[in-house]
Amino acid sequence: MQHTQALKAFADWMNQLVGKPFMDESQLEQFMFKGMERYQKHGIPGFIEYISQVVHLPISQEAMMGLMKQMMTPEGMSEILSQLNMTPPAQVNELMLKRKQKQPRRDR
Repeated sequence: MQHTQALKAFADWMNQLVGKPFMDESQLEQFMFKGMERYQKHGIPGFIEYISQVVHLPISQEAMMGLMKQMMTPEGMSEILSQLNMTPPAQVNELMLKRKQKQPRRDR
């Protein structure tokens, strides 16, 4: 149930960012599933290529790779959102915080 609520909240948030209906939760889930398949078969470069094909991003593969590396940590994602003056929906933020808490501490 929490997973479905987070997907809906994230899809609604993306639609708000784009300024028009862009994706619903079932489309987002399918997008994420196919993206995960590409990642498992071709690694991050395959995942980035998939996103670029679907979303038609006007940035280079290198810039996208840098962004993806930054997004792979909760801190990096928070930094990106902060720079864009954006706040994720509560359900998405809650999942990011849980992920951050589950990560092993590296400073020991």
